[in-house]
Amino acid sequence: MNINIYAAIVLSLISFKGRTQEIQNNSIKDFNGIFIDINNDKSYHSFYNGHFLFFYVDESNKVDNSLTRHGSYGFLSPNVDTDNLISIKLNNTGSLNDKFGLNFKNGGVLGYEYELGDRSLNLYNQNAFFYEKLYTLSPKIIADLRIKVKNKKINIDDFIYSYETVRSSRAIIYEKPNIATKMYLIKGNKIKIIGENLTWLKFVYNGKKTITGWIKKSELE
Repeated sequence: MNINIYAAIVLSLISFKGRTQEIQNNSIKDFNGIFIDINNDKSYHSFYNGHFLFFYVDESNKVDNSLTRHGSYGFLSPNVDTDNLISIKLNNTGSLNDKFGLNFKNGGVLGYEYELGDRSLNLYNQNAFFYEKLYTLSPKIIADLRIKVKNKKINIDDFIYSYETVRSSRAIIYEKPNIATKMYLIKGNKIKIIGENLTWLKFVYNGKKTITGWIKKSELE
């Protein structure tokens, strides 16, 4: 094959792949989880099915209630100017061409260009914010959030625990790290993470019966 023709085909395939990625939609559920600002380890965002909780902690891991905010999140058109918006209806799905939007309950809208990875979230407007997804919060932070976030419209459990999906076809359940049981989870099972120990996670699975155990991090998506 002529080298110029071959090069043209390769470039066309790359271009097509890029367009496919651009129009591929993200869902609000893709953002579910707890994220920590990697440049400020006292700043957290927790997302769950279109609602977010934003909070800071001090040096003793106490939640600063004066800086706690909540609201809705979703997607908005890239040509929307959010500078003077008090509120806006956000979409549940959006492409990488859309903005990621935060609609604060007490008023105000922020729009960002975004990059969502397997365990990372990057947001860009006038500044850049880089977040890492966590499996767990410390028990002290969880206890303090339960005390200080008293809003009847918020189920605090949605924001203080990480919910993960099993990717392995057969993931062994452990009684303790390295102590296997005869039980296992299957691909697609959803579990709530309640503890972490190096490469292990303690979880609760609500199926026909409730199971508490340990699983390897490598078994999850």
